[in-house]
Amino acid sequence: MSSARDYTQLVASRPPSPLAVAGALLLFGGAIAGVTVAVAQALYPGGVDWQNTYRPATLAVLSWASPYTVEIFHSPPWTTFPLIPLAVFPTRIGFGLNFCLSLLVTGFVAYRLGARRITLVAILLSYPVLFSTVYGNVDWLVYLGVVLSPRWGLFLVLTKPQAGMGLAFYWLVEHYRQGGLRRVIEHFAPVSLAFVLSLFLFGPWPLTGLVEVTQPFNASLWPQSLPIGLVMLVAAVRSRRPGLALAASPFLSPYTTASSWGSALLGLLPLQWETLAAVIGIWVLRIFTGYFLTQ
Repeated sequence: MSSARDYTQLVASRPPSPLAVAGALLLFGGAIAGVTVAVAQALYPGGVDWQNTYRPATLAVLSWASPYTVEIFHSPPWTTFPLIPLAVFPTRIGFGLNFCLSLLVTGFVAYRLGARRITLVAILLSYPVLFSTVYGNVDWLVYLGVVLSPRWGLFLVLTKPQAGMGLAFYWLVEHYRQGGLRRVIEHFAPVSLAFVLSLFLFGPWPLTGLVEVTQPFNASLWPQSLPIGLVMLVAAVRSRRPGLALAASPFLSPYTTASSWGSALLGLLPLQWETLAAVIGIWVLRIFTGYFLTQ
Protein backbone atom coordinates (compact mmCIF):
# COMPACT_ATOMS: atom_id res chain seq x y z
CA MET A 1 0.00 0.00 0.00
CA SER A 2 1.24 3.48 -0.76
CA SER A 3 0.13 5.33 2.36
CA ALA A 4 -1.14 4.94 5.88
CA ARG A 5 -4.55 6.20 4.79
CA ASP A 6 -4.78 3.54 2.09
CA TYR A 7 -3.96 0.88 4.70
CA THR A 8 -6.49 2.29 7.16
CA GLN A 9 -9.20 2.39 4.51
CA LEU A 10 -8.42 -1.23 3.61
CA VAL A 11 -8.78 -2.31 7.22
CA ALA A 12 -11.82 -0.19 8.09
CA SER A 13 -14.04 -0.20 5.04
CA ARG A 14 -13.62 -3.49 3.19
CA PRO A 15 -17.23 -4.63 2.67
CA PRO A 16 -18.16 -8.26 3.29
CA SER A 17 -18.90 -10.34 0.23
CA PRO A 18 -20.98 -13.52 -0.10
CA LEU A 19 -17.73 -15.43 -0.39
CA ALA A 20 -16.48 -13.83 2.82
CA VAL A 21 -19.69 -14.72 4.62
CA ALA A 22 -19.43 -18.30 3.37
CA GLY A 23 -15.82 -18.39 4.48
CA ALA A 24 -16.76 -17.05 7.90
CA LEU A 25 -19.42 -19.73 8.27
CA LEU A 26 -16.91 -22.35 7.22
CA LEU A 27 -14.42 -21.07 9.77
CA PHE A 28 -17.12 -21.04 12.42
CA GLY A 29 -17.99 -24.63 11.63
CA GLY A 30 -14.33 -25.49 11.80
CA ALA A 31 -14.13 -23.75 15.16
CA ILE A 32 -16.94 -25.87 16.55
CA ALA A 33 -15.15 -28.94 15.25
CA GLY A 34 -11.99 -27.59 16.83
CA VAL A 35 -13.63 -27.58 20.26
CA THR A 36 -14.57 -31.22 19.83
CA VAL A 37 -11.11 -32.15 18.65
CA ALA A 38 -9.44 -30.09 21.36
CA VAL A 39 -11.34 -31.89 24.09
CA ALA A 40 -10.11 -35.20 22.75
CA GLN A 41 -7.03 -36.53 24.47
CA ALA A 42 -5.18 -36.80 21.17
CA LEU A 43 -4.88 -33.02 20.79
CA TYR A 44 -5.09 -31.70 24.32
CA PRO A 45 -1.55 -32.58 25.45
CA GLY A 46 -0.26 -30.20 22.81
CA GLY A 47 -1.74 -27.16 24.56
CA VAL A 48 1.15 -26.69 26.95
CA ASP A 49 1.18 -22.89 26.71
CA TRP A 50 -2.47 -22.70 27.68
CA GLN A 51 -2.17 -25.33 30.38
CA ASN A 52 1.07 -24.14 31.97
CA THR A 53 1.13 -20.40 31.31
CA TYR A 54 -1.93 -18.44 30.27
CA ARG A 55 -4.70 -20.26 32.13
CA PRO A 56 -2.84 -20.38 35.48
CA ALA A 57 -1.88 -16.70 35.17
CA THR A 58 -5.47 -15.73 34.39
CA LEU A 59 -6.81 -17.77 37.29
CA ALA A 60 -4.27 -16.08 39.56
CA VAL A 61 -5.67 -12.68 38.56
CA LEU A 62 -9.20 -13.92 39.24
CA SER A 63 -7.98 -14.88 42.71
CA TRP A 64 -6.54 -11.36 43.24
CA ALA A 65 -3.02 -12.75 43.05
CA SER A 66 -0.13 -11.73 40.85
CA PRO A 67 -0.03 -13.45 37.45
CA TYR A 68 3.76 -13.56 37.91
CA THR A 69 3.36 -16.25 40.53
CA VAL A 70 3.35 -18.34 37.36
CA GLU A 71 7.08 -18.24 36.69
CA ILE A 72 6.85 -18.68 32.92
CA PHE A 73 4.29 -15.90 32.44
CA HIS A 74 6.10 -12.77 31.20
CA SER A 75 3.41 -10.84 29.33
CA PRO A 76 1.79 -7.61 30.57
CA PRO A 77 -0.81 -8.34 33.26
CA TRP A 78 -3.67 -7.07 31.09
CA THR A 79 -3.03 -10.00 28.74
CA THR A 80 -5.09 -12.09 31.14
CA PHE A 81 -8.22 -9.91 30.97
CA PRO A 82 -9.59 -11.10 27.58
CA LEU A 83 -8.71 -14.67 28.56
CA ILE A 84 -10.96 -14.72 31.62
CA PRO A 85 -14.03 -16.07 29.73
CA LEU A 86 -11.87 -18.97 28.52
CA ALA A 87 -9.99 -19.69 31.74
CA VAL A 88 -13.11 -20.20 33.85
CA PHE A 89 -13.86 -23.38 31.90
CA PRO A 90 -12.07 -26.67 32.56
CA THR A 91 -8.59 -26.72 31.07
CA ARG A 92 -9.48 -28.78 28.00
CA ILE A 93 -12.54 -26.72 27.12
CA GLY A 94 -10.66 -23.48 27.61
CA PHE A 95 -7.91 -24.76 25.37
CA GLY A 96 -10.46 -25.72 22.75
CA LEU A 97 -12.01 -22.25 22.83
CA ASN A 98 -8.58 -20.66 22.51
CA PHE A 99 -7.92 -23.04 19.62
CA CYS A 100 -11.03 -21.74 17.86
CA LEU A 101 -10.36 -18.07 18.58
CA SER A 102 -6.84 -18.41 17.26
CA LEU A 103 -8.10 -19.61 13.87
CA LEU A 104 -11.12 -17.31 13.70
CA VAL A 105 -9.32 -14.12 14.68
CA THR A 106 -6.31 -14.85 12.50
CA GLY A 107 -8.55 -15.53 9.50
CA PHE A 108 -10.66 -12.45 10.17
CA VAL A 109 -7.65 -10.14 10.52
CA ALA A 110 -5.94 -11.63 7.46
CA TYR A 111 -9.09 -10.97 5.44
CA ARG A 112 -9.35 -7.41 6.74
CA LEU A 113 -5.73 -6.82 5.76
CA GLY A 114 -6.40 -7.93 2.19
CA ALA A 115 -5.78 -11.68 2.06
CA ARG A 116 -7.45 -13.44 -0.86
CA ARG A 117 -8.75 -16.99 -0.75
CA ILE A 118 -5.54 -18.90 -1.39
CA THR A 119 -3.50 -16.53 0.77
CA LEU A 120 -6.02 -16.78 3.60
CA VAL A 121 -5.82 -20.58 3.53
CA ALA A 122 -2.02 -20.44 3.36
CA ILE A 123 -1.82 -18.21 6.43
CA LEU A 124 -4.15 -20.43 8.44
CA LEU A 125 -2.02 -23.45 7.46
CA SER A 126 1.28 -21.67 8.04
CA TYR A 127 3.62 -23.13 10.63
CA PRO A 128 3.54 -20.12 13.01
CA VAL A 129 -0.27 -20.02 13.09
CA LEU A 130 -0.63 -23.78 13.54
CA PHE A 131 2.07 -23.72 16.20
CA SER A 132 0.27 -20.99 18.14
CA THR A 133 -3.07 -22.76 17.78
CA VAL A 134 -1.94 -26.24 18.81
CA TYR A 135 0.25 -25.08 21.67
CA GLY A 136 -2.49 -22.85 23.07
CA ASN A 137 -0.63 -19.57 22.63
CA VAL A 138 -2.34 -16.17 22.35
CA ASP A 139 -0.77 -14.44 19.36
CA TRP A 140 -4.33 -13.88 18.16
CA LEU A 141 -4.55 -11.06 20.70
CA VAL A 142 -1.78 -9.22 18.86
CA TYR A 143 -3.48 -9.76 15.52
CA LEU A 144 -6.78 -8.44 16.85
CA GLY A 145 -5.02 -5.30 18.06
CA VAL A 146 -3.83 -4.61 14.52
CA VAL A 147 -7.35 -3.81 13.32
CA LEU A 148 -8.41 -1.76 16.36
CA SER A 149 -7.92 1.93 17.02
CA PRO A 150 -4.31 2.45 18.14
CA ARG A 151 -5.46 3.84 21.51
CA TRP A 152 -6.86 0.42 22.44
CA GLY A 153 -5.01 -1.71 19.93
CA LEU A 154 -1.77 -0.88 21.76
CA PHE A 155 -2.91 -2.94 24.72
CA LEU A 156 -3.21 -5.99 22.49
CA VAL A 157 -0.20 -5.59 20.20
CA LEU A 158 1.98 -5.20 23.32
CA THR A 159 0.68 -8.39 24.95
CA LYS A 160 3.57 -9.98 23.05
CA PRO A 161 6.11 -7.26 22.17
CA GLN A 162 8.11 -9.71 20.09
CA ALA A 163 5.11 -9.88 17.76
CA GLY A 164 3.84 -6.30 17.88
CA MET A 165 6.52 -3.83 18.98
CA GLY A 166 7.24 -2.65 15.45
CA LEU A 167 3.64 -1.59 14.90
CA ALA A 168 3.56 0.17 18.29
CA PHE A 169 6.63 2.21 17.28
CA TYR A 170 5.06 2.99 13.90
CA TRP A 171 1.90 4.27 15.59
CA LEU A 172 4.04 6.46 17.84
CA VAL A 173 5.76 8.10 14.88
CA GLU A 174 2.57 8.39 12.85
CA HIS A 175 0.64 10.08 15.65
CA TYR A 176 3.47 12.54 16.17
CA ARG A 177 3.34 13.34 12.46
CA GLN A 178 -0.38 13.94 12.60
CA GLY A 179 -0.64 16.04 15.74
CA GLY A 180 2.64 16.34 17.55
CA LEU A 181 3.22 15.45 21.18
CA ARG A 182 -0.38 16.19 22.13
CA ARG A 183 -1.75 13.52 19.81
CA VAL A 184 0.86 11.03 21.01
CA ILE A 185 -0.19 11.62 24.61
CA GLU A 186 -3.88 11.27 23.73
CA HIS A 187 -3.38 7.84 22.19
CA PHE A 188 -0.51 6.46 24.28
CA ALA A 189 -1.63 7.68 27.71
CA PRO A 190 -3.95 4.72 28.50
CA VAL A 191 -1.38 2.00 27.87
CA SER A 192 1.40 4.08 29.46
CA LEU A 193 -0.62 4.58 32.64
CA ALA A 194 -1.49 0.88 32.69
CA PHE A 195 2.19 0.01 32.34
CA VAL A 196 3.24 2.31 35.19
CA LEU A 197 0.46 0.95 37.39
CA SER A 198 1.54 -2.61 36.62
CA LEU A 199 5.08 -1.79 37.74
CA PHE A 200 3.71 -0.34 40.96
CA LEU A 201 1.59 -3.44 41.62
CA PHE A 202 3.88 -6.22 40.42
CA GLY A 203 7.38 -4.76 40.43
CA PRO A 204 9.78 -4.89 37.44
CA TRP A 205 7.92 -7.73 35.74
CA PRO A 206 9.40 -7.04 32.23
CA LEU A 207 12.77 -8.22 33.55
CA THR A 208 11.35 -11.65 34.31
CA GLY A 209 11.35 -12.45 30.59
CA LEU A 210 15.11 -12.07 30.20
CA VAL A 211 15.64 -15.67 31.29
CA GLU A 212 13.78 -16.88 28.19
CA VAL A 213 16.44 -15.48 25.85
CA THR A 214 18.78 -18.36 26.64
CA GLN A 215 16.14 -21.08 26.44
CA PRO A 216 16.50 -23.75 23.70
CA PHE A 217 13.01 -22.98 22.36
CA ASN A 218 13.95 -19.38 21.54
CA ALA A 219 13.25 -19.06 17.80
CA SER A 220 14.69 -15.57 17.44
CA LEU A 221 17.31 -14.77 14.80
CA TRP A 222 18.66 -11.92 16.96
CA PRO A 223 21.21 -10.29 16.88
CA GLN A 224 21.80 -11.17 13.22
CA SER A 225 18.22 -10.16 12.45
CA LEU A 226 18.47 -6.78 14.19
CA PRO A 227 19.83 -4.84 11.17
CA ILE A 228 17.11 -6.38 9.00
CA GLY A 229 14.42 -5.41 11.49
CA LEU A 230 15.72 -1.86 11.76
CA VAL A 231 15.80 -1.44 7.99
CA MET A 232 12.24 -2.76 7.75
CA LEU A 233 11.12 -0.39 10.51
CA VAL A 234 12.74 2.65 8.90
CA ALA A 235 11.27 1.68 5.52
CA ALA A 236 7.83 1.30 7.13
CA VAL A 237 8.00 4.76 8.69
CA ARG A 238 9.28 6.43 5.53
CA SER A 239 6.75 4.75 3.23
CA ARG A 240 3.95 4.86 5.83
CA ARG A 241 3.36 1.11 5.65
CA PRO A 242 2.27 -0.15 9.08
CA GLY A 243 2.20 -3.74 7.86
CA LEU A 244 5.93 -3.63 7.25
CA ALA A 245 6.44 -2.31 10.78
CA LEU A 246 4.40 -5.23 12.14
CA ALA A 247 6.49 -7.67 10.09
CA ALA A 248 9.68 -6.18 11.56
CA SER A 249 8.72 -7.07 15.14
CA PRO A 250 10.16 -10.63 15.40
CA PHE A 251 13.37 -9.44 13.75
CA LEU A 252 13.85 -6.83 16.49
CA SER A 253 13.34 -9.08 19.49
CA PRO A 254 16.05 -11.15 21.21
CA TYR A 255 13.36 -13.61 22.17
CA THR A 256 10.44 -15.08 20.27
CA THR A 257 8.80 -18.43 19.77
CA ALA A 258 7.80 -19.91 16.45
CA SER A 259 4.23 -18.66 16.90
CA SER A 260 5.16 -14.98 16.92
CA TRP A 261 6.63 -15.16 13.43
CA GLY A 262 3.01 -15.08 12.31
CA SER A 263 3.23 -11.29 12.66
CA ALA A 264 5.82 -11.26 9.89
CA LEU A 265 3.36 -13.10 7.64
CA LEU A 266 0.37 -10.87 8.37
CA GLY A 267 2.56 -7.80 7.96
CA LEU A 268 3.18 -8.71 4.32
CA LEU A 269 -0.48 -8.35 3.44
CA PRO A 270 -2.06 -7.32 1.12
CA LEU A 271 0.87 -8.63 -0.95
CA GLN A 272 -0.31 -12.05 -2.10
CA TRP A 273 2.63 -13.78 -3.75
CA GLU A 274 5.09 -12.42 -1.22
CA THR A 275 2.96 -13.80 1.63
CA LEU A 276 2.67 -17.19 -0.06
CA ALA A 277 6.44 -17.27 -0.60
CA ALA A 278 7.03 -16.52 3.08
CA VAL A 279 4.60 -19.25 4.21
CA ILE A 280 6.30 -21.81 1.97
CA GLY A 281 9.75 -20.63 3.02
CA ILE A 282 9.01 -21.11 6.71
CA TRP A 283 7.67 -24.61 6.08
CA VAL A 284 10.81 -25.48 4.05
CA LEU A 285 12.98 -24.15 6.86
CA ARG A 286 11.03 -26.17 9.41
CA ILE A 287 11.00 -29.44 7.46
CA PHE A 288 14.53 -29.53 6.09
CA THR A 289 16.51 -27.84 8.88
CA GLY A 290 14.42 -28.50 11.98
CA TYR A 291 14.42 -24.79 12.84
CA PHE A 292 11.40 -23.74 14.90
CA LEU A 293 11.48 -27.20 16.53
CA THR A 294 10.65 -25.80 19.94
CA GLN A 295 9.37 -27.13 23.23
